[in-house]
Amino acid sequence: MATAARYLPASDEVGGDWYDLFELPEGRIAIAIGDVVGHGVRAAALMGRLRTALHCYATEGHGPARTLELVDGFVQTMRGSAMATAAYAVFDPDHGELRVASAGHLPPVVISGGEVRSVDLVPAPPLGALPYARYSETAIPLRPRDLVALYTDGLIERPGVPLDESIDELMRVVRGATSPEEMCRRAIDGLVPADNLRDDVAIIALLYEELAAELDLRLPAEPRVLAEVRRVLRRWLHAHGAGEQDVIEITLAVGEACTNAVEHAYAPSPSQFELHASEDAGAVTIEVRDAGRWRAPRGTNRGRGLMIMRTVMDGVDVRSGPDGTHVSLRRRLRG
Repeated sequence: MATAARYLPASDEVGGDWYDLFELPEGRIAIAIGDVVGHGVRAAALMGRLRTALHCYATEGHGPARTLELVDGFVQTMRGSAMATAAYAVFDPDHGELRVASAGHLPPVVISGGEVRSVDLVPAPPLGALPYARYSETAIPLRPRDLVALYTDGLIERPGVPLDESIDELMRVVRGATSPEEMCRRAIDGLVPADNLRDDVAIIALLYEELAAELDLRLPAEPRVLAEVRRVLRRWLHAHGAGEQDVIEITLAVGEACTNAVEHAYAPSPSQFELHASEDAGAVTIEVRDAGRWRAPRGTNRGRGLMIMRTVMDGVDVRSGPDGTHVSLRRRLRG
């Protein structure tokens, strides 16, 4: 996915708008935006606490609705009045689904197939407004090349203008955008005055990228990237018509080849390996290259990766030399 964002402070004093974007386990992406009621140093300080709390609860694995409920409980423990609107979404690129929960926040805007719309969310109170508030999630299916924007009220609210009309104006301004950067730029240029900004403005936009016909990855030779490789490869295989058994077995074989590049090719130092995947007439070819020299297997029950590769793939070719090792895996998709 691709992303872009903007933040503009009010002209007179600091405010409490924020946005955030971070990775969750299993390749999901968290997107958050919020707006603390009020201005000044206290609002900015509260913003920092809420952003940190939301990030912490989200990384524990809670869904959008439960995350907002926990943040709301955190706000309820604060002394004095504290209130904020917020929207929190989790994007699953494997299934093309964005799940959003809102605490009194404005609706997301989606551009899909050249059409722009706002997404109706289940109404819920702002954080800190009511004790024991409950929040609901809305699932937004996304297709490759779809754009989504979350924003704060400073972008669209104008004195005397109904909110619905302001949202319609935002949709008119961003219509035709094809990238997150263009979506943000159109929104700021079309809606934000050049001076005397009355309120903070925040907007974050994301694009659900379409996978290329061929995968061409250069990755650090570190164990943490192996899960990422599996996720990307699964999505690429599904896009090329692979059945579930194809995906399981090909991912297993490629995982063994990548593990060898990470574990056996290099001494403990910063290094890289490459993965290239292509498909032709229902057959996939996946190549894993490193620039090191494989070490002999260490310990018991080791060194079975090549046997696994040859068991599940139609063809396996391993070429080692002074410049590294090249593993080529081939298999016709069964569907």
